[in-house]
Amino acid sequence: MEHKSIYSKLLLTFLTLPAVAAIVVSFVFSSSVAALQTIPYKMNFQGKLADSAGVPLANGTYNMKFRIYDATSGGTLQWSEQRAVSAATGVTVTNGGLFSVQLGDVTSLPVAIFTTQNLYFEVELPTPATATCATASCEVYTEGPMTPRNKLGSSAYAFNSDTLDGLDSTAFASATGSANYIQNGTSPQTASFNVTGTGTIGGALTANGATLVKVTSAAAFQVQSATSVTVLTVDASSNQVVVGSLTNGVSLSATGMQYFGTAQPLKSITLSPEYPGATFTGDGTNNTGTLSSDFCSSSSLLNINATACGGATDEHNYYAWANTQATAQDYDIYIRYRMPSDYSTGSMSDMKIFGWGTTSATEIVSLSLYKGSGAACGTITNAIIANTAWNEGAQASPLGACTIAANDMVTFKVRVQAGQNNTARAGEISFAYKSKL
Repeated sequence: MEHKSIYSKLLLTFLTLPAVAAIVVSFVFSSSVAALQTIPYKMNFQGKLADSAGVPLANGTYNMKFRIYDATSGGTLQWSEQRAVSAATGVTVTNGGLFSVQLGDVTSLPVAIFTTQNLYFEVELPTPATATCATASCEVYTEGPMTPRNKLGSSAYAFNSDTLDGLDSTAFASATGSANYIQNGTSPQTASFNVTGTGTIGGALTANGATLVKVTSAAAFQVQSATSVTVLTVDASSNQVVVGSLTNGVSLSATGMQYFGTAQPLKSITLSPEYPGATFTGDGTNNTGTLSSDFCSSSSLLNINATACGGATDEHNYYAWANTQATAQDYDIYIRYRMPSDYSTGSMSDMKIFGWGTTSATEIVSLSLYKGSGAACGTITNAIIANTAWNEGAQASPLGACTIAANDMVTFKVRVQAGQNNTARAGEISFAYKSKL
């Protein structure tokens, strides 16, 4: 339909030149860029120029002004754009007064103005004598804008832009506190969501008036509990993500995963006779006897050499040291061992060795730990329970003053001592440690 509400002054002035008597208009919102880009947005505007008799204006390029207000009259100007022939931005009229422009080509349309529901569009042409003039600033705008202003609406499918997959904004959590969120695609559930922190991402991402993410920071992004305990940290300065903390937590980076403190899993190592790489040597005094290796299993299990397994559930590989001398004799077994690559420095605990003897008075099994440098760390002595069952001795930490790290070589020394005509047996060695990987 034609728009015929034009200032009478404009009509009278146009009597000597084909006057604008009607404009038929339509609006279509569009974007000339990819959807992910925020600017510039454009709005298609089409119309038809005719004189007071309804005769279309001649083909050519015209000077025009376009404006958007927040009221039908008066009000606050929200946006304006001037099209000038001299600036190669004039409006081309063809095919009987028809023209089409993209509003926003000359002056970008600010997206923020479309947050209000009431916006009104107006058009203004210069005097007929300057309607198509092509020199700089030759246009004379004294005719006033066409009235009434046209209220902007939305196209049918644009209604969906007010929702996300059909959900209104109230269905999502707010960065300012309590809000609703959707759980498993069903009805909204109440939740609390808080954002704290400082920094920027591209200088643009903020929440609650404070910047949310920093590009280079040991705390680029953090999630905290209600009691301000940090649950998750993105460390952009070290390129790692930390769950908990580097005191008690887990970190993930390009070099892999690492555990700290209470998050470290406890692992156990067992060395079973014959100990891998074991060598035998006496200390030069009272070393006469016979050293052999064997296996025993109680009668309730495999029933092999059961007399060497006093308990109903005993089952062991072992070294046996037999003595026929009138005095107690001993012998040493040395095992070189490389600490695991995931060993957390200082975490070795519960070093144990199984022992069994003929009597509890003269049979002794002891286990000592030495650093690669030869420094003594700690020693445990097994409490022998004569002829009844194998027994373990243990201590919380065998390290003493030693500092042992992952992949360090250490030495275990097993000493077995037996009295006259008696036998001492040394079984499995074990210890626990905390893994950092």
